[in-house]
Amino acid sequence: MSFASYCKDESSVIKGLKPHCQKAELEALIRLNGEIVIRNGKLMINFSSTNSHVASCFMKLSKDLYGATTTLVTKEIERFDKKQVYEVTIESLADDIVKDMDLFNDSSKNHALYESKECCQKSYLRGAFMARGSVNDPAKSDYHLEIATRSNDEAIYIQHLMNLYDLNAKLSKRRNDLIIYIKEVSKIADFLRIIGISQMVFKFEEIQIQREFKNDLNRKVNSEIANEIKTLSAAKAQLLNIQYLEYNYPLEKMDPKILLIMKVRKDNPEASFKELLDILNNYYGEKITKSGLNHRFIKIKEMVEELKTQKKRGYEE
Repeated sequence: MSFASYCKDESSVIKGLKPHCQKAELEALIRLNGEIVIRNGKLMINFSSTNSHVASCFMKLSKDLYGATTTLVTKEIERFDKKQVYEVTIESLADDIVKDMDLFNDSSKNHALYESKECCQKSYLRGAFMARGSVNDPAKSDYHLEIATRSNDEAIYIQHLMNLYDLNAKLSKRRNDLIIYIKEVSKIADFLRIIGISQMVFKFEEIQIQREFKNDLNRKVNSEIANEIKTLSAAKAQLLNIQYLEYNYPLEKMDPKILLIMKVRKDNPEASFKELLDILNNYYGEKITKSGLNHRFIKIKEMVEELKTQKKRGYEE
């Protein structure tokens, strides 16, 4: 089951909501994922969800608030994989719900009322998320939470409610839907906290911390590997220079300090600068700095380049 499904599961079983908060939640569910239909001359409201807990929540809210009679039908759809769809139909008192929530109008008369109460703001956002919301698994690299709707008024209203909490919610269009989305990881955690799903907030933050720790560890390992490759590459170049000098330069005329560096590098072909310094200091009593060691390797390189230049001139003459 996806992370978003777990979030909806917890959202659907929040207890202790006051009637006006229940109404805000139910209206969001209907407006974002409900449909008003007429069958045999009778007005009804259909609602569907792939989450059984959300479907049960919808049925309970309809009954608790309006005493409505509902029926539940389970269907199986096949797309990329088989999914269960739970279709709930409000068969009685749908007229009262439609009138009370002003459902024939895109802009609800209740929006201002919900906005005036913080508890209702949160309930409306929770209902909207259960109806058509999704959130990416925090273990993945792309942090993203969104709510989809086909109503321009609803999109603007939901974005407004989100941004009352400084969530930096933005709008975009995807095919026939308007998408209200959040990309910042801290803001996504704040949204989950706002709609009251504390267990999933803990889970979200725990997974996020684990992922960041793993990424930091990978960066450290990659950095160490890069440094190791750099060290080996430099050592290889130094060894080639040393070999060239041994074959082309009279060693008896060479500076003893350069000879010592050549010997230590040949004896320790994979050692880092720090390791070479430790060997020189501890085994040869050569008190030398990193800068001094680097200078001697530069001197070796210059000697090689000078010899190669002299040979080239000799060939040309």
